[in-house]
Amino acid sequence: MFVKGMKYEIRSVARIVLPMLIIFLCASMIMSLGFMLDGRVFGFTDVAEDSETVWAVLFTLAEALVGIGLALLMAAINIAVYVLIIHRFYVSFFTDEGYLTFTLPLTVDCHLMIKIVSMFFWNIISVLVTVLGGLIIFGGLYVGYTDEAKEILSELPYVFELLWTGLLQTSDHIVAQIAVGVLALLVTTVFQSLLIYFSICLGCMLFKKHRLLGAIVGIFGVNSIYSFISTMGSYLLTAFSLVSQVAYWVTLGFSIVLTAVGIAAVYIGMRYILQKKLNLD
Repeated sequence: MFVKGMKYEIRSVARIVLPMLIIFLCASMIMSLGFMLDGRVFGFTDVAEDSETVWAVLFTLAEALVGIGLALLMAAINIAVYVLIIHRFYVSFFTDEGYLTFTLPLTVDCHLMIKIVSMFFWNIISVLVTVLGGLIIFGGLYVGYTDEAKEILSELPYVFELLWTGLLQTSDHIVAQIAVGVLALLVTTVFQSLLIYFSICLGCMLFKKHRLLGAIVGIFGVNSIYSFISTMGSYLLTAFSLVSQVAYWVTLGFSIVLTAVGIAAVYIGMRYILQKKLNLD
């Protein structure tokens, strides 16, 4: 049943998100083709630099508009994924669909895991599509303007060297620093994702007659409190890191443990509300 529930959840989001992802990839291909035609066939960009002919200016303008459109579309996709996932959580548990949801032979834990897995699945998909679109565009740039593309690639080792040198100067344990940093990022991402779900549950529990309003108030209220606490924690982490390297590691480790406890707390809170405090009447 978990697999069937997961398929249904993914399809519900896919009906809106997949067309947007396909449009983004098609637009990336169009821009890539534009770079290839401009560099290998028409040379409109070079012509525009010498003389502002109508076709050259129009072609250059079209490239700029497609680039802006791609950036806006990618932002829209990320926002759409975020909003749809939140909307699906609310609809599945706190609207008329909730009656159907809780008649399925699934536990509350299973329902929550479906929502959590779906959230990370679509976030990963959006990132992968963004990277793929960037590679498609760069491929067209490489074909159309090989020398310029090679120059860009030649700068990458220097950039990575600077980053690596900077990391070595800040810590004697570079591998441990990277590992702990990745762990901290992962734990924080999971906590922030679950916090959104918990905010909806809390808001709907408090505003039983106006659940949609409660969900919105819960999201903004809880996340405002979390943002304030995390900002103060960042200041404290920075202050301690200036004292000594040991203090930095202790503070960072403590923040990871505290965030992990927060993950368990919000999950237990969601589970309790859905099991004991949910009233769809």
